[in-house]
Formats: sequence, structure tokens, C-alpha cells
Amino acid sequence: MKQYQLPLLFAAVSLFLIGLAQADEAQRLRGLRFDFQVKLAEMIKPLRELDEKYGEHLEKQKQNHKNSGQLEAMLAVDEELKWLKGKPVEENPSKGSSLSSFPDLKRLQEIYRKQWAALEDKSALPDKKLVLIQSYRKKSSDLSVEWTKEGKITEAKLALAESKRFAAMEKNAELAANAGRSVASGPALRTGKFFAGKNAGDEMKNGIQMKLCWIPAGKFTMGSPKSEPERDAEKEAQVEVELTRGFWMGKYEVTQKEYEKVVGSNPAKFIDVGRNAPVEQVSWNDCLVFCKKLTELERKSGKLPEGWTYTLPTEAQWEYACRAGERGPYSGGALDEVGWYKNNSRGKTHEVGEKKANAWGLHDAHGNVREWCLDWISDKMSGGENPTGPTSGINRIHRGGYWNFPYYACRNAYRSRGAPSSRNSSIGFRITLISTR
Repeated sequence: MKQYQLPLLFAAVSLFLIGLAQADEAQRLRGLRFDFQVKLAEMIKPLRELDEKYGEHLEKQKQNHKNSGQLEAMLAVDEELKWLKGKPVEENPSKGSSLSSFPDLKRLQEIYRKQWAALEDKSALPDKKLVLIQSYRKKSSDLSVEWTKEGKITEAKLALAESKRFAAMEKNAELAANAGRSVASGPALRTGKFFAGKNAGDEMKNGIQMKLCWIPAGKFTMGSPKSEPERDAEKEAQVEVELTRGFWMGKYEVTQKEYEKVVGSNPAKFIDVGRNAPVEQVSWNDCLVFCKKLTELERKSGKLPEGWTYTLPTEAQWEYACRAGERGPYSGGALDEVGWYKNNSRGKTHEVGEKKANAWGLHDAHGNVREWCLDWISDKMSGGENPTGPTSGINRIHRGGYWNFPYYACRNAYRSRGAPSSRNSSIGFRITLISTR
């Protein structure tokens, strides 16, 4: 081979290898897109099958009307068939065609819509679809970063465009998931950045049917006033607190049934009270394990969007939610109305929710079991914006009354403590669900 031909050969080989690399990157993107489409198709398969069955019933009804000479009724069914064929599988039918004035068709429409809504709710499709889109947006974004670092700018641009396409889909999925959702005491926005509640006390259920109440952002005075009987002047000295972000909080203390469902065991002493009694004999460490496992379960099932996690409340979050805007020693009523304590408990816990709730829907904060909080305890409470207490310590905080506490220890501002590994039949917990973004 002549010497002047060698550079040309090297150039040709280089171009060939570059072409192979680009083809490989393009294949990875195509594979990513294909994998997403396969998973989405599998996810919506039950809805597609329902649409097909509905279409078959419509065709039969159309034929019956034709055979009996009912032209207007036949044409009405034909219009419904056209709408069904053009409807995206995931679109809620209640947003499409209006209910017919023809009784037979109207009956079919109502059955279809009811079955469609039940199927969507059972499968949690909007939430699962959103989580799927979010995961593929992240994968394509990660590819863009990876290829940029490797100097593959053309390929990185393609991956970035794919990421933006998924981001647009994510926005639409969030809106679709939010549409038509409602909660017991008012509307709540349920997915992604719309996962937050709207009004204080809004309720929702998570994937294992635990009820949570929305606690809005706000300011309050934490601690007890000097005029409050039986107060600890140092430990309960008042401070001003601002919580800048709302959060979800368990409507009830975590029950034995819920704890066993997530962790697989029931450590409670008062098993004979029933599985809807609060779980007790759990340490602070046990509670965080529960929260971690619950977060993993909810994410795996597609019920929990990115950026939200279960944990324990901070001391400030706990007192703010317990007070629910009230300034006295008890919230929601007199102590006998709102809490199980020494004078009325008969020496045991009781099923959650039997006493009155406070203004934001929370039960049993003044009795039944004390509740672990996230913070290390300090002699004086932390004030300011979103306080979290000391960065280290020996004991963690419990808040709330319990079945054998005297009346003064069940007040909003009362504070108690325990080692993170300690367990006894007076202590349980209540979960919060917070945004980490």
C-alpha cells in the first residue's frame, strides 16, 4: 500500500467507527422509547379491553335498532361508536359524548362509565402512568448528561429532546391525574407537583388505605402561655414558628393493622383491644423503618410521585397540627371529648378515631398513645422558620397524651422524651407525608 493512502484509510476507519457509535446511541434511544411504549400498553390493557367490549355491545345494539327499523336510535348508537373509535384509551368517557336520550343507549353508557371509573380507580392508572413517564424522563435526561461528558454532543441533543418530550407528557399526565379527583372534605390535588392539598383538613387515602389530612403552611405560637396551669416554664417557653410548606399528616395514629401490613409483625401489648387500636411498643428507629418501607411500597405501586416521602413529624409540625389554630391547652373540645387518658381509658388503649377530631381532622392527639417526633429534644424549643431542633442529642421527642397520663400531661404543649431505641406500651406514632423538593 502506498504511503499517501494510509491517512485516507485511517480517516475512513475512523468515520466508520464514529458511524457505528452514533448508530449504537440512536439504538439506545429507540430502545428506550420502545420499552416505554410496551410498558404503557401493558398498563392500559384493561381499559383497552373494556373499550373493545363496549364497542361489541354497541354494534349489537346498532344491529337490533336496524332490524326493528328504529333509524334515529341506530344513528345515535353509530355516533357513539365513532366517538369510541376516536377516543384515546386513557381518556375518561365522562368527558366525551353526553348521555343519550335513548334509554337503551343511555343504560349502556352509564354501565360503561361506571366500569371504566372503577377500573381506573382500582388500577391507579393516572398515578402509575405519571410515575412511568417520570422514570423515562430521568433516563433520557441521564443519557443526555452521559453523552455530553463523553463529547457526543449530537447524540446528547437527541437525548435532551427526548427528555423534553417526556417532560411535556409528564405535565399532561399530572393534569389528567388531577382531573376529577376529590376527597371527603374538599378537593385535593393528588399527583406530582399537584400532590399537595388545598384546604386545611382535606383528606386522602394512600395505597394501603391510611387516611391523611392536609396541614397547610402557616405561622403559630409554639409552647404554652404563662397563664396555663401545670406548665413547665422552661421547656414550654413560647416561641414564634413559621412552617413555609404544607404537609399531609395521619388522621389517626398508626394502627396495629397498618403496622403489620407494612412491617410484617405486630409488637403491641394491647392486641386484645383490636387491630384498629394504635400500635405501641415501637421505638423511634422502628417508626423510621416503617416510614421507609411505606415510601418504598407506595412508589413501587405507582401511588407516590417523585419528591414525596413518609416520615415522622417534627416537633413544630406536630404541635401546629395538633393545635389546628387553637391556643388553649386542648384542641377540638374538653379533654374527655378528645383524648383517652388516666381518668377514662380503663388502663388500656382504644381503637383510633373514637374521640372527637380537631378542626383539621386529626384524632387522638391528646391521648391513647404518645407519638414520636423526628427531633432530638432540647430544654428550650426552637423557633423561627421550619425548626428541626438540635443536630444531635441523646433522646428524641414524644408529643401528645396517652392512656395512663394525668390531664396536665395531655396538653398541646407538653413535651416528653425517650431514647431512640426505647419501647413501651405508652408510645406509638403518627406519619407525615412531605415534599422533599
